[in-house]
Amino acid sequence: MPPNSSSPPTVFLQKRPSFSVNASASRGTNRTALEQAYVRIEKDFNARPVESARFATGSSDLSRRHEVHLKDITTQSPGNSFFLVVGDASKSGDSKQNEELSSNRATRVASVVNTLRQKGQKVQAVYLGETDRFDAARDASNRVCEVWEIRP
Repeated sequence: MPPNSSSPPTVFLQKRPSFSVNASASRGTNRTALEQAYVRIEKDFNARPVESARFATGSSDLSRRHEVHLKDITTQSPGNSFFLVVGDASKSGDSKQNEELSSNRATRVASVVNTLRQKGQKVQAVYLGETDRFDAARDASNRVCEVWEIRP
């Protein structure tokens, strides 16, 4: 439980984010559309990516370095910030296991953010399953969890 909270931490996890991005862009088939979607998300939601954690094959373990950075982020962010944690997995291996991995990664990172957050800050996790949107040529670049800060 966060030291400044009277209720136990809750991390909400959902399969898809509440905003929509062109499906072909999120699958890596149209890089220009993906870049445009990121710009639109940043503008329309006053959002910005604040962390990008990479993971080893088959792992949802978060490095200590990322935990320290997440603490810095939550400490320096306004008390009314909303953090959206987006989990992904590469396309190598079994697709069902990759979906579970992307969920586990999102849950793990969101749990850390939730523990470190200030009173009034909120966090939600979503997972997208397999992707090649970060780098179609290198699977390792797609084993990632992004943290977006959205400021009201």
